[in-house]
Amino acid sequence: MKKAMKTLPLAIAFALLAAFIPLLSGGGMTARADGDFTIENGVLKKYNGSGGYVVVPDGVKTIDERAFYNNLTITGVRLPDSVMQIKSFAFYACANLKEATLPSDLRTIGTSAFYECNLQSLTLPGSLTYVDSGAFGRNRALSSVTIPAALTRLENGAFADCSSLTAYSSVDGVMFSKDGTKLLLYPAGKSGASYTVPAGVTEIGEKAFYGAVNLESISLNRVTTLRSHAFASAQKLTGVNSASGLTTIGGYAFSDCTALTSFTVPSGVTTFQGGVFSGATALRTISVAYGNTKFKVVGNTLLTADGTTLLAYAEGAENTSYQMPDTVKTVK
Repeated sequence: MKKAMKTLPLAIAFALLAAFIPLLSGGGMTARADGDFTIENGVLKKYNGSGGYVVVPDGVKTIDERAFYNNLTITGVRLPDSVMQIKSFAFYACANLKEATLPSDLRTIGTSAFYECNLQSLTLPGSLTYVDSGAFGRNRALSSVTIPAALTRLENGAFADCSSLTAYSSVDGVMFSKDGTKLLLYPAGKSGASYTVPAGVTEIGEKAFYGAVNLESISLNRVTTLRSHAFASAQKLTGVNSASGLTTIGGYAFSDCTALTSFTVPSGVTTFQGGVFSGATALRTISVAYGNTKFKVVGNTLLTADGTTLLAYAEGAENTSYQMPDTVKTVK
């Protein structure tokens, strides 16, 4: 009898261990809270820790949207090689995050995933194929980025307003599409007052020159299209040269270019979107090149040829009052 009583607790212990082993191996477990982390089916849903340098546990496959959103206590993060996706806003506004070690098998980084952090240098892994818009925007301490050859899609503005960034690992520190026809990113902190776009480029991407702090003049060469915010906040920009090939000027393309004093709409331009010169407070004159039949200038305003749509106004013009033409029905 005593022997049976002694063996009973041992049997119970083995039974409990047998029941617990599947949990340790992940079998049947869909969620867990490991103190600092809330993880569900391989997705890190929320960080609950006290900050500092954070090491994400092995086995996590996805960093979910807003998992570390606006966390001001983390200073560094290491993601395990099991992570293949970082979703939108995952580390958004982690203002003290200076270091991020990205996993070797990472495939995608979502919209504004590391927007407005404090990263200082960045190596994107060779497995990475897609970086969404604003992913590393406004990391103003970021000085260098290594771009992998496997990257097939880099959305507009992925590194917008990174004012300390002097070079990407690409052609002469400027990033282009694989076929060389689209200029994607010009480092905002790149030295040199002037830049000539290579002859094979036909498109300037959205926010490509956003906040270029040293750029004073640009020669567009054979560029036909400026996307939205292409030169926005390039506050030293005074000259736009060799622009005769332009056909499309996107919205807010030269917004907040506070040193720009004049602009001539080239003869081939057929599309001129709204807000192009918004905040260009020094702009005194707008003109239309000979041969352009789509637009006209009346006073200090750019109108469509039929006078029904007001497209732009020279904010730096000296006149103190303005009488809008009676023909205008729409203001862009």
